Amino acid sequence: MIQADVDAGQRNGLTTEEREELRKLRRENRILREREELRKLRRENRILREERDILKKGSPHLSVGSRTVIPPQHR
Repeated sequence: MIQADVDAGQRNGLTTEEREELRKLRRENRILREREELRKLRRENRILREERDILKKGSPHLSVGSRTVIPPQHR
């Protein structure tokens, strides 16, 4: 009955509605953190694949973000 007292405003604490909202927000927050971590891993994996492909081909061009850099000795 303690939760009922909180819901009725007779005790301090989170109401049932507030608890449900908090649980929902924590879940959403966890999902967003997991998605962001997955994006980071995919980005790192893409960069590693690009670097591997560059090394395989022996290309003198280096990819830096969205730019291609040509070392001075190959200009």
